[in-house]
This record gives sequence, C-alpha cells and structure tokens, in this order.
Amino acid sequence: MSIQNDNFNDILNIAVRIELAKERHNATIDQLIEELLVVAQKAEEIGIDVEWTPQSFANEKLNEELRLVYENNHGTFVGELFRLGASIMNFTQGWNLKCIPMVKHIFWASGSNRLFGINLFSKRPRFAVFYVTEENDITRKEVEKFVPNNNLTSYPQNKQLVFQRGTTLIELCTLFEEVYSRR
Repeated sequence: MSIQNDNFNDILNIAVRIELAKERHNATIDQLIEELLVVAQKAEEIGIDVEWTPQSFANEKLNEELRLVYENNHGTFVGELFRLGASIMNFTQGWNLKCIPMVKHIFWASGSNRLFGINLFSKRPRFAVFYVTEENDITRKEVEKFVPNNNLTSYPQNKQLVFQRGTTLIELCTLFEEVYSRR
C-alpha cells in the first residue's frame, strides 16, 4: 500500500510543479504581451503624428551619398524632388509601405511589390506608378481611366508609367489608393 501512496504522492507533486510552471509561463507571456503593446503603441503614435517636410524627407529617408547624387543630377529641381517625397510620405501614413530610394527612382513598396513613386530619369522629378499587366496588377488602360488627359511615358524595362510634369498628388490620390488596395 505504501508504494502506491508514494507513487500517488509523486504524481501529485509533479502535477503541482507542472501547474506552477504553467502559471509562471503564462505570467511571463502576459508580461511580454504588455511590453509589446506599449512598444507598438509608441510606434503608432510616432507614425501618426509625423508631418513630413521636404527637409525631413531628405534627412530621414535618404543617405548623404544619395542626397549628393540627387543634388548633382537634379540641380535646382532637387527641392521639388524632396517636396514630392514628403507629400507621398504624408499621403501614405498608416499604409505600412517601405520607401526605397535609388538613383533613377524612389518607390514605395509593399513587401516586394513596387507600387508608385518618383521617376528620376530626367532632370525634373515626376510621379510614377509601377504596373504589370498580370492578374491583380493595374494596367495602362486602367491608369488612363484614373488620370485622363495625362501624357504618360512608359518605361517597360522598369514596369513603370511616368506622369507628365506638373501632375499633382491630388490628381493621383485615387489611383495610388487603388494601386495600394491591390497589393
């Protein structure tokens, strides 16, 4: 009889230790979740309150080397480039997009999908939309419906349509929202 009682006591002791370990584990998980929520809330507050200016765009999104390249390549239009970048940053807040600057264009991407950005092939920067005529992507015909009477330049090697000079972000808002919704 005592062997059975000893086994039963051992089983109860192990069950109690398991229960205590579970409680400690759950408390640790709860604490980590609270810490995660605090960090996420701070990040969200920062993102919402940011008002991008041409200077903050240049300083925060572009490294010094790219700023110099842009200044050399775009001369007096470099301020316009930074203004276009800031306007897209302000428009897309909360969209969780990555701004990726390159020498010939700056684009906003969702994952590995380039959505829209700024074309830098000419001296004066212009808005661009990236397109592929595959399922769920936007076609040139659709872009022309969203932005009629715009003399688009196509760069098929970059899967990019570039809008004429002077096109404003206000004219492109609905198009950019549509492109983003298809990402």
